[in-house]
Amino acid sequence: MARDRDNRERESEYKERLLRISRVSKTVKGGRRISFSVLAAVGDEKGKVGIGLGKANGVPDAIKKAIANAKKNLVNVSLKGGTLPHEQIGKYNATSVLLKTSFKKGQELLPVQQLGNYLS
Repeated sequence: MARDRDNRERESEYKERLLRISRVSKTVKGGRRISFSVLAAVGDEKGKVGIGLGKANGVPDAIKKAIANAKKNLVNVSLKGGTLPHEQIGKYNATSVLLKTSFKKGQELLPVQQLGNYLS
C-alpha cells in the first residue's frame, strides 16, 4: 500500500503536455489502416524535462505510451537564476535547435521550456 502511494506521488510531481496528435493512415491490401501518433513533454518545473513519442490504434493508448516514453527519457538541464546559463545549440542530422536564455517574464513560451521552468 505504501509503495503504491509513493509511486503515485512520484508520478504526480511531473506535469504533462501534449505537443502534437497526428493521425497516420497506412494503405494495406484490405484498405486503409488508421493509427495515431502522439508527441508529449513531461517536466517537474525544476530543470527535468523529457519528450516521448507514442503510437497506437487509439488516441488514449497513444497518449499513455508517449507519456511513459517521456518519463523514461528525462534529462536534467542546468539552470542559473531560473533560466539557461548560456545559449545552447543541438544538432541532429539536418536539424539544429537553438535554446537562448530568457530575460523577460510573461513571454509566450514553448511547452517544453515551461515544463523545465527555464524562466524565472
